[in-house]
Formats: sequence, C-alpha cells, structure tokens
Amino acid sequence: MSDAVLPPLASPSQIPARSWETLVHFGIMAGLAIFVVWPLLASGGWYASHERDWYILRLFALDRMFADGQDTIRWCPIMYQGYGYPFFNFYPPVTYLLAEGFHLAGLSETASYAALLLGLTFLQQVFLYLFVRDRWGAAAGLLAAAAYTLAPYHFANLYWRGALAEYAACAMFPMSLYLLHRFLSRGSALAWLGATASQGLLVATHNISALLFTAILGAYVVFEWAIRPAARPRALAAFGSLAAALLSSVGAWMPAFFEKGLVTLDRNLAGWFDFNKHFLPARRIVQTFGGDGEPLLTVGLPGVLGVLAAGVLAVLGRLKSRGMLAFFAAVGLVAACLITSGSSAVWPVVPLLPFLQFPWRFLMVVSLVAAVVGSAWLAAVPAVRGLRAALAAAAILALLVFQGLPGIRSFQPQPIDPDHLTLAYFLENKEITSFDEYTPRTVPRDPPRRVADARLAANRGRILDTNRDGVTYTIAVEASGPDMVVVSAFFHPGWVATVDGDPVEIRPDADGIIEVPIQGGRHDVSVRYAGTMLENAASVVSLVTVLALLLAGAGVLALRWRRTRRSASLA
Repeated sequence: MSDAVLPPLASPSQIPARSWETLVHFGIMAGLAIFVVWPLLASGGWYASHERDWYILRLFALDRMFADGQDTIRWCPIMYQGYGYPFFNFYPPVTYLLAEGFHLAGLSETASYAALLLGLTFLQQVFLYLFVRDRWGAAAGLLAAAAYTLAPYHFANLYWRGALAEYAACAMFPMSLYLLHRFLSRGSALAWLGATASQGLLVATHNISALLFTAILGAYVVFEWAIRPAARPRALAAFGSLAAALLSSVGAWMPAFFEKGLVTLDRNLAGWFDFNKHFLPARRIVQTFGGDGEPLLTVGLPGVLGVLAAGVLAVLGRLKSRGMLAFFAAVGLVAACLITSGSSAVWPVVPLLPFLQFPWRFLMVVSLVAAVVGSAWLAAVPAVRGLRAALAAAAILALLVFQGLPGIRSFQPQPIDPDHLTLAYFLENKEITSFDEYTPRTVPRDPPRRVADARLAANRGRILDTNRDGVTYTIAVEASGPDMVVVSAFFHPGWVATVDGDPVEIRPDADGIIEVPIQGGRHDVSVRYAGTMLENAASVVSLVTVLALLLAGAGVLALRWRRTRRSASLA
C-alpha cells in the first residue's frame, strides 16, 4: 500500500475551480443537513416516536455510569427499577457514546443528540458525494447526497420510529463505502485504515444494519476483484480491512451474539417483531407518501424515476462505469425483493436474516441504491456550461418538495419531563426498551419494589452499612446465624462476590436477585460486576486492535510528513 505525496498548500488565488465547486457543494449539503434536523434544532426539545424518550433516558444513565467512574458500561446499575440491566452488553453503544461526548462538552441531552444528528447527516452526504463524483461527476455526486439524505426511510427512522442508532449506521455507511473504494482504486494506506475504522464504528453502532452493510461491502470487493484483475492484491487487503473492522468492534458484537441466550432476547423474534408481519407490497416501494399507513416506508417515486433514467442511458451506452451501475442495481433489486412477501420462504432459511425483524429494513439498502444509481443520469447530460448544475438543482428542489417537506412534517414535538432525568424516576420505572428484551433469564417476573441496596433474607441479624460505587456493592453485615445477603441487583453471569476477602459462589433468589451466603458473625461482603470471560476477552481484542490501527495511522502520517518535507527540500 502506498500514499501519494501531499502537494504544498495553495494560496486562495491558486485554488482551482473544482475546489470552489466542492466548497459550494459542501455548503449546500450543510444546508440540507440543517433542513433535516431543523425540527429538533427549532423546538429545542424531543419528539414523539416509537422510542418515546428512551434515548434520552439511556444517555442520562450512561452519563451516570461515567460520573460513577465505572470501568465497564456493559451493566447499567440504575436501570430496571435500580436492579440493573445489561443494556450496553447487547445494544451497540457508539450512538450513545458520541452523544455523551457532546453532553460532556456542556450540551443538554436533547441538544447533544441534535448536534450528533446534524454532524452525521452532513458527513453521510460528503462521503456519498465523493464516491459518486469519482464515477459520474460532481453534479451527480451532489444529487446522490441529497437523494440519500432526503430518502423517506431516513425520515422514518428519525421522526417516526425514533431509531437513532439505525439512522446513525445509515449515515456512517457512505464513509466506509467511499474509503474502501478509494483504497481499491488508489491503494491508499490511510484509506484502508479509514475504511477499517469507519466500518468498525458502524458495527458498534447498530448490529442489524451492520449485517446488511458488511454484506454489501463484501460483495463490492468481490465485484472489484472480478472486473479488475490488476487490483486483486488490493481486493485481498480490502477483505483484511473488513476482518480488522470486525476485530475492532468484537467487544460490541461478540457478547451480544454469543450471550443472547442469557437474556430474553427471543422476544425480539416473536409477536410484533415476527418478520412475517412486516412485508410490504411491491407498489409501496415506488409510491410517494400516503397510502395504507406507515407513509414513510417507501423509496419514493423520484428515486425510482432516476434509476429508470440511468438504466435507459446505460443500455444506450451513454454512461460510463456501467458495470458499477449494474452492481448497485442488482443489490437494490435483491433488497427490494426481500421486502415483499414473495421472499417469505427465504427468510427462515438464511442464517441471521430473521434477526432483521422487519423486511422493510431493506429500504436502507434500496434508498442507497436509488441515490447512487438514480443520480448517474446527470453524467449523460451534455457538458454545456451550467446545464448539469441547473438540472441537479431542479432535481434537489423536487426532492425537497416531494420528500423533504413531508418528511420533516412527520416530526411531532414531545417535551421531556425533567423528572424523568432523575435517579428517583429510574428507581420507580423499568421501561427503557420495548419489551424488556435484555432482562436476565433468571428473572421470572417483575421484582418487588426496591427499598434498599441490601437486606438479609432470613433477618438473622442486621445490615450495618451499604455502599454502591458504580457496579460494586460493599456491605457490612452482622448475622446471628447462617443467612443470605440479598443484594438488590439482578443475577447475571459476570457478577462475583467475596466475603471477608474470600471468593464465594452467588446465586439468584426466586425473583432473580443476587444472594450471597454468609455464616454468623460480622462480615464484609463485596459484590462486583466483573464481566464474563467472553466479555472481557472480546474487550481486550477490541482494545488491542484499535491501538494497533491508531499506531498504524500514526506511522503512515509520519511517513507522509517525512516524504513531504523531503520533496519540499528537493524543490
């Protein structure tokens, strides 16, 4: 892998016209990002959706975990009425960690998410713009960026479903796609590292979306392998990038996959989550808003018309990179078929496919294809001064009218009750997910109301003192005989206990709450969530991989700096 030497910085008067064009396009993309997130920015509050205010509550809980100095975020001790919940062990944490960064900078919980969404919406446009521009020109790149950003399904995730993690994953994918494309076409080491890092972030953002997008990237590498024999060594390295991305994010996905039997995650595959209930008729993919409920679950007519126009021009030989168009069209066609009931026989037999829950989730793929393929027709427009730009502007205006305005109108303001962002609220309530699907299987029913951090099961003595420091409980107890110290936390593999410094075996009581056996006398009991062997091993692998990528990135940058200095000295 090699990197070209960076040229010296140019003065403003020497900046080529294409650079000014790019700056203007970036300005338009920034405006579109503000347009999409404007309801949040203008209201200063939150919005009604399927997820209610759960993202805000989870961010509050995460902030408490950092404030308590926890060395793990896998177990959140204040969730589920204060009994604890392994939420971040099963739900990828990146969306919340990024929002927490803004929160630590001084923004409120709602403003933190608004800032995060604004940044992600802008970045997804930038990288899709760069990807399409390399193939079909800047005008097509700008239209693709706008079409992807104004896709109805993205408004569905944002303002109807409230699925911010899925929205974030859809925003991150263009970065992975462009950087992998840049590596395959130019052999840039920094592009390889960037593709690895961005794909690792995507996997640790939303594992369901990662299943789809990783498959697309893998198929894209195979496609490049097939059409460019000279680039096959790079294709092998690209597979290495995908493997390194999985290693860097293994701490997020491996415990979630291999320990799913420890919690009631099967609730995500039954009832309302049964994929058989969520197929869409084919006409819904092409219609605009309205229709039989869930109006945002569509690609929209503008995208379909763009794809048809590109297809006709490709057949007529008016477009370059026809193989790439065919690849994306094939991906979009497969995704569209999997949305309809005609694919119902496929879903049960393809591994992991039922975990997608909703066949219409493939709209994230179809929306990307519609944006990429549906913008390529601009490359066939004669290069008359300003004509392509004018047509791109007209197409973007149409998207704003027919998709953007209906999309932001789906925003329904919802005030955040300040009482919800208190410890007292968490101790009285359990709802932070739809069906409590990450509840430990050892919990057979809703537990009794939590009244203290610890108590004695048989009341043979008294609790002298209790203290909770993050995920560690320390209890001083005096017992008149053998008893059980009941620690008000759900039993789950990963909890360990000591009595007077000696390890003891713990178990769940009838309500799934931790019990620690003690003998008579005075004892110091410590109960701590140390994590399972798998969780700890996966965290170590992720940490080592991330550090290796950072060191490699620093090495590449240092090498480029040395080459630049050497070049300057020879000039």
